[in-house]
Amino acid sequence: MRMPLAINYKLLSGILLAVTGFILFFRLGAAPIYILDEAKNAQCAREMWLSGNWLVPTFNGVLRTDKPPLHYWFMCISYSLFGVGEWQARLFSAVFGLGTIVAIFQFVKTRLDIKSAFFAILPLCLSTHFLFEFRLAVPDPYLIFFTTLGLLWAYNYLQQPALKTILLTAVWLSLAALAKGPVALALPGLVIIIYVLAFKAWNTLKPGWIALAALVFVAIAVPWYVLVHRATEGAFSEGFFLEHNLNRFSAEKEGHGGFFLLTPVMVLVGMLPLSILLFGPTAKIRAFFSQPLAAYGGIAVLVYVVFFSLSSTKLPNYPMPCYPMLSVVIGLYLSKYIQPLGRVPWYFWAVVLLVAWALPPGTFFALSFEESTRSLAAIAWIILVLPILLTGSLVWYIRAQVSKASVLFVITYAIFNFLALDVLYPWAYRQNIVSRWLTTVSVGNAKFIGYKMYNPAFNFNLPAPYCFIPVYNHPDSLKAGFVARQKHEPGNTIYIVTRQEYLGELDTVGFNTVIAGRDIFELPTTVVLTQRP
Repeated sequence: MRMPLAINYKLLSGILLAVTGFILFFRLGAAPIYILDEAKNAQCAREMWLSGNWLVPTFNGVLRTDKPPLHYWFMCISYSLFGVGEWQARLFSAVFGLGTIVAIFQFVKTRLDIKSAFFAILPLCLSTHFLFEFRLAVPDPYLIFFTTLGLLWAYNYLQQPALKTILLTAVWLSLAALAKGPVALALPGLVIIIYVLAFKAWNTLKPGWIALAALVFVAIAVPWYVLVHRATEGAFSEGFFLEHNLNRFSAEKEGHGGFFLLTPVMVLVGMLPLSILLFGPTAKIRAFFSQPLAAYGGIAVLVYVVFFSLSSTKLPNYPMPCYPMLSVVIGLYLSKYIQPLGRVPWYFWAVVLLVAWALPPGTFFALSFEESTRSLAAIAWIILVLPILLTGSLVWYIRAQVSKASVLFVITYAIFNFLALDVLYPWAYRQNIVSRWLTTVSVGNAKFIGYKMYNPAFNFNLPAPYCFIPVYNHPDSLKAGFVARQKHEPGNTIYIVTRQEYLGELDTVGFNTVIAGRDIFELPTTVVLTQRP
């Protein structure tokens, strides 16, 4: 009888990490900085870098209270090393994405074994949403990375208390607090408290060590908040803590609300395809979660999902700090119950194939709906590779060729994520009205002013010093500002950037529409005006 070959999980892990790293970094700057969050964060960092003031964040010269500074600082470092650009703004996001996966792998490998470590990172490496988030110039990659390190080191401390371990936990969580704010401490802290109560880990409650860890946290995280509070005379503290933390939790912001169960749905969808395995046989749940690491990961996921389910404002990225721990839970379940038996539940294939076959037509109609991407709609059929290869994987699985089916399954999602993130997404977003129109303008002979709200991508896509756009909020002041700029800079074409909803206010001012187009995959319509001939 021919004996099956032993699985080389070390080799498989190396290949998986290499492929994931390639997907994260390849063509990192191919998509323009256009999404509102990316545009504001990347430009805010650029302004801090240009001014040399790394203390007070500003967008378009105005105080920005949305986020703490950690991601700005890393973007500034990237700008200093490589210049200002799309991939430079996203560089450390991708670094921390790969770093998060490596941290999970090393942690599980140390606590358990390399087989468990491989399966622990597999859900993250296949998750399109996770990989997408770490290719964006936003603060979430930084929060996720440092929160993950904090949770992992906290678990190490809970299993084997040591002063060094709790101090490192404090360091990681303090950096997470500089990435997102108080929630970065509150939720991991709640995870730790619940675990201690559930497992009666009273031996970890060492008041002296906890006090010292608290001092380390305060020493790292708090000084910037104090300094920016003083520098802005309390304006940052009021905007950040009240508006962007308390009010976002208690009231729906910017139309991002939803029903209570929306958050768990977003998490399950975000961690597709392997999150489907969470609906496993209930008889095994108690035995599975009796394991300390599985229980710890489950508590972490539960805390984040419940908290953001209670929040009035709901966005897919909010509960993402629980993704790494959810990946550990799914991976442990895979390693313990699925891989040894060599079979998966029938519903897994049913859901995977249903979603896969729905994606190509869904993408086609989404691109067709947008006027700017209509000509690219046909490229959506490229992702037919996903359902076709998955169907092939199912055929192998049915024929009891489980190893081949598993390898093809993983390869299929790697190909899909490459096509979706590194090819289709950049192609589609290069069609946005800001990028397309600015390529037709001689920026050196053009000056820009804004009326009320406008697409913030203009700021980042304009070279310094033109990236600062004076904004007016009344037709008369706009007209005066336009005339003043004409006198100050004769010979230059002056453009007004605004939204279509404000055109009625400008009918009598004497401006002509140069271009108008709906912001790609957004509700507003961008309008560019200039003086009537």
